[in-house]
Amino acid sequence: MAWNELDGLFGAWVAEQTSGGIGPQQAMGEFSFKPQLGGVIVIRESIADYPASSGKAAYRHEDLMVIFSQERGMRAVYWDSECHHIEYKVHMRPQDHEIEFLSEPDPRAPAFRLTYRILGSDRMHGKFEIQPPGATTYSVYLEWDATRKRE
Repeated sequence: MAWNELDGLFGAWVAEQTSGGIGPQQAMGEFSFKPQLGGVIVIRESIADYPASSGKAAYRHEDLMVIFSQERGMRAVYWDSECHHIEYKVHMRPQDHEIEFLSEPDPRAPAFRLTYRILGSDRMHGKFEIQPPGATTYSVYLEWDATRKRE
């Protein structure tokens, strides 16, 4: 499987939250995109550490996403340590240096959009947005900037 469209994401990244989230304290985290199983899938693993704030204890968020290609196009499945599960269609926009993950529509549930914009060989911007059931627009839930981790 050729993953040319995802090449800019491959590797390990260090991220810093720039807006959104659950409180005034900004999270720090790391994530990586790696081809696995001989290139049949791509795995994204992520952790984010949130400091204590407003009477809430510090905590760690962990998630895993598996990206794969099938007859209906590129897809991804996401799970996290808060018991969330999201199934995405993957849209590549090379002209904008963006990769967008859109959840499958369900009128009874929120829709989710996760976007990565490549800003150069060592930088990217990420954004996670939510669209409530029945709404027509997304609201930004969380944004972050990331720098490629040197190993």
